[in-house]
Amino acid sequence: IEDKQENVSREGNMKEQKINVERVCSFWVRGRCKFGISCNYAHPVLCTTILENGTCQKRDCEWFHPKMCSVMKQTGQCHRGQKCYFTHYRQTQNSSMTSRAENQRTFNNSQTWGKNTKHISK
Repeated sequence: IEDKQENVSREGNMKEQKINVERVCSFWVRGRCKFGISCNYAHPVLCTTILENGTCQKRDCEWFHPKMCSVMKQTGQCHRGQKCYFTHYRQTQNSSMTSRAENQRTFNNSQTWGKNTKHISK
């Protein structure tokens, strides 16, 4: 759908690309987008609170909240593993999840993704 896309110039790239700013890259949210700056979908900054705790209680949180895997939240395991379409949270992985979120925040702040270079609202 043409009106859901807009031309966005990426920093360091003079060529304009069409990026779907309405749709978040599902691979990015799961930490597995192989297209990087060539991806046609938005790469928002993820809420570190939800990645660390599985939930964010801030009503006015400005960061993106990915859909968390309900099976993982309830049982601590997901039979889909890496193939799951939802973000996994595990208390034992707090430090690695925080590190991943910080890496994404750094990457997002240095690249243009969608309407706002900082984040996409919920």
